[in-house]
Amino acid sequence: MSHIHRWGLVAVVGFLSSCSLVPSYDGCTPLDKLPVHTLLFTGDLMLGRRINEALHDTKKRERMLSDVADTMRAPDITLVNGEGVISGGGTFTDKGEPRPYMYRADPVATEVLKQIGVDVITLGNNHSGDYGPFALQEMLDRLQHEGIQYTGAGTNLADARQPAYVRVDDTVIAIVGVDLTISRRARAKANTPGVLWLPGLKPQRSNHVIRELKTIQKEARQFAHVVVLTPHWGNNFSDTPSAETQALGKRIIREAGYDAIFGHSAHQLQGAELIDGKPIIYDAGNLLLDFNGHRSNVGQALLFEVQFTRAGITEVSGTPILMKRNKTIFPTGTSKEKILSRWQGQSASLNTEVTIENGKTVLRCDPGKIRAPTTTMAPPERTASTEIRLAPPEIIVDQLPTEVDLAQVTWPGGVEMIGSTVFPGNHLPTPKAGAF
Repeated sequence: MSHIHRWGLVAVVGFLSSCSLVPSYDGCTPLDKLPVHTLLFTGDLMLGRRINEALHDTKKRERMLSDVADTMRAPDITLVNGEGVISGGGTFTDKGEPRPYMYRADPVATEVLKQIGVDVITLGNNHSGDYGPFALQEMLDRLQHEGIQYTGAGTNLADARQPAYVRVDDTVIAIVGVDLTISRRARAKANTPGVLWLPGLKPQRSNHVIRELKTIQKEARQFAHVVVLTPHWGNNFSDTPSAETQALGKRIIREAGYDAIFGHSAHQLQGAELIDGKPIIYDAGNLLLDFNGHRSNVGQALLFEVQFTRAGITEVSGTPILMKRNKTIFPTGTSKEKILSRWQGQSASLNTEVTIENGKTVLRCDPGKIRAPTTTMAPPERTASTEIRLAPPEIIVDQLPTEVDLAQVTWPGGVEMIGSTVFPGNHLPTPKAGAF
């Protein structure tokens, strides 16, 4: 993170040479001699449920990611997918699911983000709208207050479409987040906070998805050397990408023009595929869980370190991690070997060669030629709010309804029940699978 520059007035003078090498700021530099930078990408960081309960215990909060924190802070950029909303208020929002999972974390969750050095968080997923637009707005304000960039959601549609731009020395990278699953009801509108949502689950709408993503890529390419997409897509708990997801991924690289895809949503590793030398990480699995998942595929994942230059992505390596309840650790011995070999095999099934070197998976990529930004202007910056706009609480009443029985029960995390009532329960809907 020490190489990340703040934006200022920058003038860049470039020139073309008759030599056979690649133009660079310092003349003609071979592709393999360009400065290499690093981006760490992870799977889903759960922000809610029992994670929220543990956040209120200082020791538990500090332990959550302490084992992996140094590794996550080391790269130039750290990118995570935030599953949930950080807010003290908001309203439980109907997502159109028969049995929805709703994630919300106390504002102290930003301490965890700072602990692991998060530079960019993608909010393009089906949980950013769980508690409505006001809770999402509060989260956006809190992130900016902490100096953390966001992508995939915004204060309005224009903000949600704007990538997170990061300059690392000689290279500008644009990170585009998007939800391709079920957040239609929480999508950003002209004057309403929400998620950047596109109908990725409907193959008949794929042409529309590609057009929209291509437009965003072209806008980002004005300012960035490298443009990557981090989509929420695919089927939950599947260890292989669907044929529809693979087809869409190929089109995103070849037609929409992205340099890489770093996916999430399935909560399981799904292997990698190279399309014209450019990587698609179909799913990175999880980063933190509120249950003991270390013996299952859900609780076994990789921290992906992406090497990139001004030309694009050159290599992706993966370090195994294991998730226990409210805590993530590095595995050893057979547990580590199992994760490495499993992801290697998953990638092989996608006709992609992954090697295992020094306890990591390694995927070598071919970025191709440098595509310089089409303007020397600095990328647009988001205007931060002067204050954190707090979301109102769910329900405010002057007094308890007369049919409520008084009670006095307090749970960990500060939740207090002051009354209850009982309803007949023999006509509740049959539970069905929801989006995790």
